[in-house]
Amino acid sequence: MRRCPKMLLLVVFLATVAWAQQRYRSEDPDLLVRLSYERSPSRQRICISVSQDGDYRIASSGNALPDPIRLKGKMDDDQLLRLKKMLAGSALRSLPPSNPGMIRDHAENFRAEISRIEFPPAFKLQSTPSGRPRSAPGPLRRLQWLNADDENPFPAPIAKLVDWMESFKPKNAKPFDYSEFSDVCPSVGLSFVQPSIAANEHR
Repeated sequence: MRRCPKMLLLVVFLATVAWAQQRYRSEDPDLLVRLSYERSPSRQRICISVSQDGDYRIASSGNALPDPIRLKGKMDDDQLLRLKKMLAGSALRSLPPSNPGMIRDHAENFRAEISRIEFPPAFKLQSTPSGRPRSAPGPLRRLQWLNADDENPFPAPIAKLVDWMESFKPKNAKPFDYSEFSDVCPSVGLSFVQPSIAANEHR
């Protein structure tokens, strides 16, 4: 029983460190968004991190790939504007932060850390009759959505982001080492996966 206070202090300390690390990651002034999409049990995973200026890093892994793929580059203005418009959409920003569930066989898992959104000076957001913009940059958004056993398909705004991630083709990209950029994937809460799948991820 004497160890309980020490254990409690340790848990509080670790939670504080984790919160501070997550806050530091999220307050990166250059960050636009971090996205990840996973499929189980194939362990297919793709992560994309994008800066406000369009610098991106993409990391892919899965059973079908002999080695993880890590590429960095800069997307063109049209690609960046398309992404920003999806992130600023009111349909995405109105979603609740999470949609958990229980996995029996397979699942899709989407995560996102969405920072402020800076549009080019010439770009104007669509306005409502009152003159207020329909969607505007807001505070940091964290999303984690699960489609377990195809019972809860992703809502349209998330499905569009997943399609964008899977169709994104890096141009003039260069490889990078994991030790150089370890924060490509978002850090969002707990992972809604089966215990057996979680164990395989740490092998």
